[in-house]
Amino acid sequence: MKESENLIEKGKEFSDKKDEEQAIFCFKQLIEKNPKNFEAWLLKGKSHFKLEEYEEALACFERAVKLNPKNIDACLDLGKSYRKTGNPFKELEQINKAIQMDSNDSNDWCRIGHAYTNLDQYENAITCLKKALEINPKNIRVMYSLAIIYGDYLGDPKWAIHYYEKLVDVDKSRSMIKAYAYLKLHKEYNKIGDTKKANEYLFKGDGILSKFLTKKLL
Repeated sequence: MKESENLIEKGKEFSDKKDEEQAIFCFKQLIEKNPKNFEAWLLKGKSHFKLEEYEEALACFERAVKLNPKNIDACLDLGKSYRKTGNPFKELEQINKAIQMDSNDSNDWCRIGHAYTNLDQYENAITCLKKALEINPKNIRVMYSLAIIYGDYLGDPKWAIHYYEKLVDVDKSRSMIKAYAYLKLHKEYNKIGDTKKANEYLFKGDGILSKFLTKKLL
């Protein structure tokens, strides 16, 4: 058991460093020792996907779903691989499977929402993302995703502003996502002709970004 855990951790470390080839080598070693290790198949698939080796990723995710058919992460990763290999309808099947699991995890619903967004099914995406927000009203990733759909895809600055402002209110840190939200608010307020508000948010966003750049240079 300890050797398996070590290989998983080593593989994750390589993946964090963007060395996916070495990560795959670790997960492959583990699979050779235990072909029924769900996590190894899932993580190997994720590494192949990052390398844009979609056929290999698909095979890994299919195996992962076989081993653990009720894992939402595996279903959605399998769906993404179907889309990348030219089968968006099979992706929808996996999304529907994930919905039927009726998760209580806000991040699961956020991932389902992203899957619908990738298929240009924005109304379905909004429904899932709102469900995610019901479960965790402070999930800033969900707020950002909703704002992007309304602002960038549906051309609805009012609702985009609503979710971006909600995000900057909830996020008490000076994170990158908050900086991007400020810059998006600059864009959305310009759309409705409120240049004063737009410039206020531009100043705030630039303030956070300049601090990040200063830290990198030090």
